[in-house]
Amino acid sequence: MLNLSLPTALVLIDNQAAFTHPTYWGTSRSNPSYETNLASLLHAFRTARKTNPALPLEIIHVFHSSTSPTSPLHPADPSKGAHPLDFAQPAPDNSEPVFWKNVNSSFIGTGLEGYLQTKKIRQVVFAGLTTDHCVSTTVRMAANLGVADVYPEGRPEILADGTQTVKQVEKGVVVLVSDATATWAKGGFDAETVHKVSVESLRGEFAEVMIYIPPQYPDNFESPPLIKKKDSSGHERWEEIDSTVSEASVKADRGDVQFEVKQQESKSKKKVRQDLEPEPTVHDM
Repeated sequence: MLNLSLPTALVLIDNQAAFTHPTYWGTSRSNPSYETNLASLLHAFRTARKTNPALPLEIIHVFHSSTSPTSPLHPADPSKGAHPLDFAQPAPDNSEPVFWKNVNSSFIGTGLEGYLQTKKIRQVVFAGLTTDHCVSTTVRMAANLGVADVYPEGRPEILADGTQTVKQVEKGVVVLVSDATATWAKGGFDAETVHKVSVESLRGEFAEVMIYIPPQYPDNFESPPLIKKKDSSGHERWEEIDSTVSEASVKADRGDVQFEVKQQESKSKKKVRQDLEPEPTVHDM
């Protein structure tokens, strides 16, 4: 579960124009909602910072600069494929740091790890392209590096005999927003299979996997009409809410990033639907 009162970073990976190339990556891509979900996720975090500037939220963009002259992600490519996609442009006021990489991991050859540590980030949320390459590599490395963890006594050491020193650790949270990422078919496997296997390979051991349900709101911060939750028995439920909103902030919960509203006048009508699918297991990290 996310708590946006803790230092939290949204890290968006490789949302670049090259991935719209009609043939370079293939013609079959997973998750048709990737663009909509990522744009809405980014907007929700920006709105949270604007609504409550005291929230310790960071929005970070990582882009790929290919070393291959034939890649549409090469900086000299005439199609300008290394440029950000329109819906994932960094903020024009330079309030959202940008890091460039030339390998799969967002932590190799960049200052990302140091930046997260400087900001004392305790929760890091990943989304972008592609699920099985740069997103997967970055999520795995974030977990291995412990970028959101705190070691008050220093990190444990592995001794010559293979034993380890015991040190206190305050575990942070690494999150993959699985429906704000996408990938392509490869090796005879369709795109959705590649996507799902990649996500499941990260679940639990490397990250909490969340899905994003875009809040539907105009500029006056109306409450989203559909909120998806988990009830105490682990089943999903949907609540339809009709309300008048006076002020709003953003909160995050497992499987959701939504508006938490303070209501002046509210009339709610709830429709509850049970789903037999159990809540995904989230292992201690």
